[in-house]
Amino acid sequence: MMYAQVSRIVRCTILGLSLVVLFFLLMPTAVTGQATERVAAAVVGNSELGIPPTAEATLSPALERPAPASTTLVIWYQGPAVPSALMRALDELQRAGQVEAIDIEALDEASGRIFVLGQEEAIRTLADLKDVVAITWEGDVKDVPDDSAGDRADEPAPPSVSASPAPQRPPTYRARAPRQAPTPAAPISVPEPDSPENASFLPMDTSRSRLRMLGQPESEPPPVTTSEPAPQAITANGFITGIVTADDGGAPLENVSVCAYQNSPYVHECNQTDASGVYSISVPGGSYQIQFEPENHYISEYYDDVPLHEYNSYDPVTVSDDTATPNINASLAPGFQVIGRVTEEASGDPLSGIAIYIERLPNGDYWAGAYTDANGVYTTTPGVPAGSYRVVFTDYSGIYAKEYYTDVYRIDLATPVEITSTHRTGIDAALVPAAIITGVVTGPGSAPLNDIRAYVYYSDTYSYASGATTDITGTYRVVGLGPVAYKLRFQDNSGQYLTEWHQDKPDWDTADPVALTSGVTTTVDAELTPAGVVTGTITAEGSGAPLENVNVTIYEAATGDSVKSGTTNVSGTYHIGGLISDSYKLRFYDNSGAYLAEYYDDKPDLGSADPFSVTAGVTTTINAELTPAGIITGTVTAEGSGLPLENVNVTTYEAATGDY
Repeated sequence: MMYAQVSRIVRCTILGLSLVVLFFLLMPTAVTGQATERVAAAVVGNSELGIPPTAEATLSPALERPAPASTTLVIWYQGPAVPSALMRALDELQRAGQVEAIDIEALDEASGRIFVLGQEEAIRTLADLKDVVAITWEGDVKDVPDDSAGDRADEPAPPSVSASPAPQRPPTYRARAPRQAPTPAAPISVPEPDSPENASFLPMDTSRSRLRMLGQPESEPPPVTTSEPAPQAITANGFITGIVTADDGGAPLENVSVCAYQNSPYVHECNQTDASGVYSISVPGGSYQIQFEPENHYISEYYDDVPLHEYNSYDPVTVSDDTATPNINASLAPGFQVIGRVTEEASGDPLSGIAIYIERLPNGDYWAGAYTDANGVYTTTPGVPAGSYRVVFTDYSGIYAKEYYTDVYRIDLATPVEITSTHRTGIDAALVPAAIITGVVTGPGSAPLNDIRAYVYYSDTYSYASGATTDITGTYRVVGLGPVAYKLRFQDNSGQYLTEWHQDKPDWDTADPVALTSGVTTTVDAELTPAGVVTGTITAEGSGAPLENVNVTIYEAATGDSVKSGTTNVSGTYHIGGLISDSYKLRFYDNSGAYLAEYYDDKPDLGSADPFSVTAGVTTTINAELTPAGIITGTVTAEGSGLPLENVNVTTYEAATGDY
């Protein structure tokens, strides 16, 4: 009986929602005629137009275990290259500060993975993107091929080593059986510069894959029984609707990808325009950034008419639950495309599946991209405005060396491609077989070391080129390198072993270069030395309660230079590794301001701090008790009216010295 009542309530709620949404969409708007009818149909459904309803009630998700602020997850994808939708989503997360670094690794011709350092909650929202088959913690078991020694391209500078102990991991995720790799595109011809409508464009597909918890059955969940169910919270999304047209004539634009982004809580939902240029996106109530990305020569932009490189200046779109937000329209300006052909240098044969990226100078922001077809031909989308650009050719299989236009392997040597008033054709590339670096990293007694990162830098400029991580046999393998000289750095991110450069050198300046040859594998081994470690527990003076989120910084005693830092966990414990044998000093700083900062041992400044010795391979324990800080509080009001004043800056100074 209770279940039947709840069921009736749900049906009534959804019916009421549909009527409310329809009411708002029938109000006078700039959308008229058939377009208006299709907007309404996109939300509540219209059988005559053949459009199913999209308004739906969703159950509130179950509470999940809190995730650490920053961690490393692995996104497993299928296909010969990184899916374009996934790259766009990662770019948005990096702009939002929710992803710190990405590390791409092609496993074979049909799959790969991306190591992502950032906020777990945001990263896991990418699980529903096309061709994403799993998202796991680094090192967990997966239902996909595992080759942790493969190459990873385009890695940024390595993130700092976390000094806190690794958090306990949640359950592993595993994907259902992966789909078949996409069929190669049909051959196309290079269009004339003034005929963008004849160009071949990248297909877009909004199909999705779903993840399940490891150990759960693949079958559908059992049907609901007639027993009285637990009460469920029911919410209904709001909707963003609009029309996308061409700025040079007003024609509706079909297959424009329209995405809504929100940082907190993170939301990333996309849909595509239909033949009338109409779209509808279902999202929870919130404030959103809207991006329009066409699949032809028109230029991508943010709402309202904000160019890509000004992404922080977008107009937010506010959405309420159970409500439609109409007229979020866009009129896209025509732009220009880069068109060319990629071949193998020796044979002249066309190369398919090569990724091309168009980066706007001087900042190097990504603007457009493409993959070569069976004839080696590519046409970038979306369009780009006039300007100066850098063109990058990347083979994610690692068979051919990554290069920049024209025929160089370093980013600073790339020739800019100037785009003025027409499409740029003839931006071709002839790739050479990649050079490979491989080797084994060991510790004392020749024991193989797992999870050691091998970073590859150019030998003539301190610039990162590529890298790989050792597997359980201590083996790493970096592919896709050009036939030039490099320098290698080996780093243990856990801090148990000292970082070193090739031939036991301490830095890039003194490291020995390794000259590579196209198509040849070069072996470079390394043996790492155990590092010194400093650990301890920070507590409150008097109560002895452990203090979380206290920053611990270690300095060289002789120079006062900061070396490494870490933060205490919920138990008040910190852990700083990767230290050479030397004399150091410590500083403890409570980020909340509730406790006074101090230096070891109960000293007020770095100059008076007590030094202590660290020995490589030995753990040194240093605890500290912090004194509660004094707090000044009050209320600032306007003279006369007594109204409270917001955003008034209050600064304290020492009375005796006037110091801040």
